[in-house]
Amino acid sequence: MRSHSLALLSVLATTLVLASCKDDKDPKKKTDDTGEADTDTDTDTDSGTDSGTDSGAPEPTCTTLMTTSEPADGTADWYWKTALIVDFEAAPEEQDILSIADADGNPVGFSAAWAEHGETVTITPNLSGSTQYTVTVSCLEEQTFSFTTSHYGAPLTIAPEDLVGKTYELDLPGAYFKEPVGVGGLLSTYLENPLLASPVEITETEITMLVAQGIWDDERVPSQDMSIGTFPFPPSDWTDAPFFSGDTERIIVTYDTGSSTTDIIIHNVHLEGTFAADGSSLGGAWASGRADTRNLYQLLDLPDMPGVEDEDIVCAYLGSLGLECIDCGDGVDRCLYMEAYFNDGPLVDGVSLDPDPVDDAK
Repeated sequence: MRSHSLALLSVLATTLVLASCKDDKDPKKKTDDTGEADTDTDTDTDSGTDSGTDSGAPEPTCTTLMTTSEPADGTADWYWKTALIVDFEAAPEEQDILSIADADGNPVGFSAAWAEHGETVTITPNLSGSTQYTVTVSCLEEQTFSFTTSHYGAPLTIAPEDLVGKTYELDLPGAYFKEPVGVGGLLSTYLENPLLASPVEITETEITMLVAQGIWDDERVPSQDMSIGTFPFPPSDWTDAPFFSGDTERIIVTYDTGSSTTDIIIHNVHLEGTFAADGSSLGGAWASGRADTRNLYQLLDLPDMPGVEDEDIVCAYLGSLGLECIDCGDGVDRCLYMEAYFNDGPLVDGVSLDPDPVDDAK
């Protein structure tokens, strides 16, 4: 059995104040128990007055410590588009305690989103590839962690148009399915074939991507499955090259069992990734989408449920596992959100995608 549509379905599928105060002491003339001024004229070093000043260091206004970070200190090969996460012992009294610099000490811009409980912050920095960075946290004491980005995110060393027609292999069975939690890994066991992705047009500001179903030969060399239609993406933003991010409203995947075919609709499909500077691979690629489950019952061996229609059985089964189907866009909650992350996708030599293989084969 070949898992064409379930493959793409699964693709487009499968981290929480202490307040401190400083007492100000106003200098006052020392008085005795009667309230009268002390006229003691002894010549010892005690003048009989209290200056009211504190000779010690001032108490800190930020009193917590960083506990963990993602990435951990010393991490190499950090993907440049992945957000950083910092956890604290308690919510800091101040949030302006973060800074980032590259190896030369140049400041790096970033945005920070603090969790509602205040103990975790997600940092989205403006990083580049093959660069070392240091994050400094200045609260109770100065704490730092450093990391180095992978080669993805470095500027292209080839002309952008040289990427057109190149085809990259996305290992679908080996992908990490972040969503749906607890089900993505199970669905991955049904996967047999890779996906192939290729830029078909590039301008200064836009890139157009084409995705196709692939097949592996006995030596795991991929090629395009010429019996399955392709999945075109409209032109998308290319101003952050070599990074691309594309979306399409929907695609229709045909799952062929050999004896029957089933059409699966995937809504709100998203695909993104970064090309290596020399065009030799595609990194950080991930895909997501809302898969319409109404026809999935024909593909999955699920137990019958009394009073549940066939087209609702997948969502009913997922509900029994604590997972909810979501609106497909037509007001009916029969879609399953899926999100899959791929390993680095190598360039496939000698393969250029046919945008309309089914018609061309007639």
